[in-house]
Amino acid sequence: MTAMAGLFLGIDGGGSRIRTLALDLDQGSRSAGERDIPADFSSVPTAAVLDALDQAARSALTRQGRMADYAFAGIAGCITQEQRDSVASRLLSTGVARSVAVHHDAYTTWFGATGGRPGVIVIAGTGSSVFTVDGSGRELLVGGFGAVFGDEGSGSDLGRETFRAAAAAEDGYGPGADLRIAVLKTLGIGSMREAMDVQHTSEAGWLARLVPPFLDLVGDGDPVARAILGTRLGYLADQIAVAVDACDASPATPVFGAGSLFMNARYLEALAAAVKERRPRASLQRSDRTPVEGAVLAAVARGTGTDKAGLDRALDLLAAP
Repeated sequence: MTAMAGLFLGIDGGGSRIRTLALDLDQGSRSAGERDIPADFSSVPTAAVLDALDQAARSALTRQGRMADYAFAGIAGCITQEQRDSVASRLLSTGVARSVAVHHDAYTTWFGATGGRPGVIVIAGTGSSVFTVDGSGRELLVGGFGAVFGDEGSGSDLGRETFRAAAAAEDGYGPGADLRIAVLKTLGIGSMREAMDVQHTSEAGWLARLVPPFLDLVGDGDPVARAILGTRLGYLADQIAVAVDACDASPATPVFGAGSLFMNARYLEALAAAVKERRPRASLQRSDRTPVEGAVLAAVARGTGTDKAGLDRALDLLAAP
């Protein structure tokens, strides 16, 4: 296959939904798909994830009218080789693509942000993780243990701490009265205990719903909300510091943020300050690429090899209105 030929598919499976993007370098076209289903191996049964990934991939390919030549999937919590093989086998057997590569979502998001060059990516949406690849190609994943055991500074993490503070205020042993009001309003309930009866498909996604009103309170100067944000982002900044030290890019390691939380200026500013405290030469900035764009660029790089023309063509398609 030449650098300027082929249909490439990127798949981003996150903790709240799946997004897919197909680029046809022959025709100069693109098409996208989405499924409002979590695709996280750390919290969702594998069979459900595989079904959702297959459906989302097909939704992006319907307009193209054919299977992809190369697909690259980045899936949250997809750490083991067995998990990755199960995704590749499913997408190959159902005719989604002729060739499939699978990694965790931090890799594809890193690729989109750095173009495959040394650097650190911080993902903060429903979940969180930090990932780096150094100049020799060595990979390091820090954090990303899921909503139960980790994901510090993520939507589910901040939502959980918000809920805890609100519950403590309702029971009379915590100061988070304004947080309680915000939680009750957001969830449409009359008391914190009513939340125990709310049905939801993803606990992590449900908790992440509490983050927008929480960040509004941070902006209003609420001391409880500000304390929660400072503590949780401190843990995430510690993870970033580990990745920066491992990458050790000269003269300074680039650190990129991706995920829904980085669209909030208060969140980005607070995390950037925490990172600067720990590693003064590191500078955190929002990535220009979405995770699914990183996945499709990784597919193009895999299919076209060292020929830069393919990636340049893909970038032109992504930049087109």
